[in-house]
Amino acid sequence: MKNKKYTGIQKVGLGMVIVSCVLFALLPFNVCLPLSACVITGITAVMWGSSEILFYAGGALLGKSLMDALKEKISFKHIICKKGKKS
Repeated sequence: MKNKKYTGIQKVGLGMVIVSCVLFALLPFNVCLPLSACVITGITAVMWGSSEILFYAGGALLGKSLMDALKEKISFKHIICKKGKKS
């Protein structure tokens, strides 16, 4: 993924994947909202559904090769191996 020029569509797809990850990371904090349980459930369902839709639509725009490279970059195995080599 280094030194590669992304097309406009790929930039939109990458943005969609990033927004999807942010929405998914915010899901546990919905419990802290000062709203009724029914409203919190609805908000959580909408956030989860939109997160899934954004992720798969962004992945489709990025393409298989870029999604595979992105998965490799953010995998726990890659992070742990990279951390172990620095020590």
